[in-house]
Amino acid sequence: MVRFYCELCEKSQPVIIEPLQKDELNGEKIWGDILCAECRLVIATITADEPGQYEFVKVSEKIPIAE
Repeated sequence: MVRFYCELCEKSQPVIIEPLQKDELNGEKIWGDILCAECRLVIATITADEPGQYEFVKVSEKIPIAE
């Protein structure tokens, strides 16, 4: 499980990723919030090229080392 540090809870918490979508306020921009699952504080606002439900996915066991 991916956790983000929540400044209100003062600890790392699971998060909720809102579905990314367009709205009247932001015109053509597709956006959604990452919320603390415990207190619902908005930790970050994110954008994407396409609307939809996004999630964090582990893609590798190894961390690439820059040379």
